[in-house]
Amino acid sequence: MKKLITILILMLTLTLLVSCGECEHDWNDAGCTEPKTCAKCGATEGEPTNHALGEWVVTAPGCEKDGSRTRSCACGKNTETETIDAIGHDLTERGEKAPTCEEKGYKAYEYCSRCSYTTFEEIPSQHKYTATTVAPGCTENGYTKYECEACGHSYVGDETEKLSHSFGEWVTVEPTCETDGSKTRTCACGETESETLVKLGHELTDIAAKAASCKAIGYSAHKACTRCDYKENYTEIEKRDHSYTFTVTPYTCTKPGYTTYTCSTCGLRYTADETPAAHRFSEWITVAPSCETDGSRTRSCTCGETESEVLTTPGHSFGDWITVEAECETNGSKTRSCACGETEIEVLPAPGHSFGNWSTTTEPTCNENGEKTRSCACGEVQKEILPPKHKIIEHAGKEPTCDENGYLPYETCENCNYTTYEEVPMQHKYTSIVTTPTCTQKGYTTHTCSECNDSYVDSYVDPVGHSWGAWYVSKAATPTDSVGEKKRDCLSCDEKETKPLDVLYSGNLTETSAMQYKIFEDGTLMFIGSGETPSLGWDGRYQPYINQRNIITRIVIGEGITVISAGEFSNLPNVREILFASTLTTLKNNAFMDTVHKDIKQITIPASITSIGQFAIGYYREQGTMFTDVIFENPNITFPNANTAINAGKNCSDLKLYSYGASNNVKAYADFIGAKYIDLNTMAKGTVGNVSYTLFNGELILGVVDADQPAPLPETQPWLENIDKATVNTIIIGNGITDIPAEYFIDYTALTSV
Repeated sequence: MKKLITILILMLTLTLLVSCGECEHDWNDAGCTEPKTCAKCGATEGEPTNHALGEWVVTAPGCEKDGSRTRSCACGKNTETETIDAIGHDLTERGEKAPTCEEKGYKAYEYCSRCSYTTFEEIPSQHKYTATTVAPGCTENGYTKYECEACGHSYVGDETEKLSHSFGEWVTVEPTCETDGSKTRTCACGETESETLVKLGHELTDIAAKAASCKAIGYSAHKACTRCDYKENYTEIEKRDHSYTFTVTPYTCTKPGYTTYTCSTCGLRYTADETPAAHRFSEWITVAPSCETDGSRTRSCTCGETESEVLTTPGHSFGDWITVEAECETNGSKTRSCACGETEIEVLPAPGHSFGNWSTTTEPTCNENGEKTRSCACGEVQKEILPPKHKIIEHAGKEPTCDENGYLPYETCENCNYTTYEEVPMQHKYTSIVTTPTCTQKGYTTHTCSECNDSYVDSYVDPVGHSWGAWYVSKAATPTDSVGEKKRDCLSCDEKETKPLDVLYSGNLTETSAMQYKIFEDGTLMFIGSGETPSLGWDGRYQPYINQRNIITRIVIGEGITVISAGEFSNLPNVREILFASTLTTLKNNAFMDTVHKDIKQITIPASITSIGQFAIGYYREQGTMFTDVIFENPNITFPNANTAINAGKNCSDLKLYSYGASNNVKAYADFIGAKYIDLNTMAKGTVGNVSYTLFNGELILGVVDADQPAPLPETQPWLENIDKATVNTIIIGNGITDIPAEYFIDYTALTSV
């Protein structure tokens, strides 16, 4: 029994050893750091795959802070990082600006175009007053006005009592039958005194009655005033109706029909009830089309008029191709047929022979040819002659001299007269001229013999490539072009290179808005999107480009944008140009507040804009221009917030508003804020050649654009395209005008001064 148990234990141990030595591996894939590994027994095989690093992820450097770039292996166990040095400030120097009365100045400073770094330091503002005394009038006290000679700020003091009236002559308005008259006299100050003249009453006369007719009304007997239109006991009798008969004229194929109505009393006649002319066609007669011939259909009118239409042929309807394959030297074909009998045939070109390798059948000698052959699978055999083959002796060459020919190394045959002898002409005396390379053309050296002028060219030099100048803006972004373009010129040739403008900064205006902005390298800030822009704070404090305000010199509002919300473009003091989208209708409060460079004094608000909010454009506090001229192309634009839309309502007496028409919303707004209004319909301005012209408020000024180029007045007078010459009362002809054509100012009937 013990032996049996011992045997069983030995057999079990042997089975386990055998099974462990034969593991059926379950391999896990090799990783970056481990080879392929069995999941069951832990055995390994092969080598690790090593790390596969991905694309660089870049954190851009700032002016003072280093950036970095990092890339990692997908296994997460290996990361590579490199430092990108800080780029330093991009400094721009600004000169000192003296303070004014209402505006602070600043000392000379530097600022960075990429970040908020600046050495800016303000200088406080102050006024310089001069006094002007105004004498008292009849109704107003006198006073002294103190006005700053720098900015115009003023205040009033030192008042004196007003004077008595001094009236002029009486002006009489005569009384009428029913209305009192008056006598009025006026003081130089505008005060008036009036007296009433009692009305006269009517002076009546008798008027006989008149009967009515078809052509005129009648009236009863009555009394009428001899001085005015007053009537007493007057009754109007209406005109009598016409008594019409009618005649019908029927329509024909070429003439319309109508009815004629005639009054039997007065003969008045008119036509009505017209029916158009029309043909009376028969049914269509059809000729069907065939595969190659058009058909037709025709119909006729009783008057002989006909109408025809072409029925286009449908073309052939071919069946499947039937193919006869091509052989080595015989063409094949493809054929197909239409039911009408028409047949189409295409030739399948013979492919030619497919020969095997060459085999030499007869070796050549010095004087006799040999032969080689090759065969095609079709049985065709091709033969070629092998030329004679010599037993070669090699000979050295001889250099030529200037007056004696030489020869090249050559061969002769030991068994026959074969030779490769070739003579070399005598040697020339060359001089060399170097042609330098250009941007795109190679350079080279030309060698010319001084004895016989023989020449050749060598020593080629590759083109030097273009020498590019600085990039410049050739096409700035517009409301319909969100890319723009820049160019650079080669300094050595006429070649130009063009590419899109670089976008320095871009992104969404807010985290929740899809509307985007871009800042181009030329200083253009562009909005791209549709509808109303999101508000960026009343003073632009949430502008995503707040740190780039000083580099923005141009604003473009992309097509599709309809409303500019609060603060979008406020506090951008260096802007010199604004392009509005044709879809834009509304400028809300503070839209362009404290924006536009102070050198710019004029702006045009396009016709698409129908509403402009408070503090929308111009000066507000310390930045932005104080506009003096604002042109409104839409005379019916509205101003919901009264007198603060332009320049925050300041210095309105120096402001001129322009639009079309003598009475409109812009005129009413100008009157309300105390600004001057100018009707563009009464103004003309432009140039013809070197002659300039300005016509406004009856004054025509003529001059030259370039004072160094005198010019005669043009034959045409473009300033009269929309303005009557009879409204011109003054003509000023400036220096540089050399000639006035005959009768040039004839019919200028209102002239008082030239």
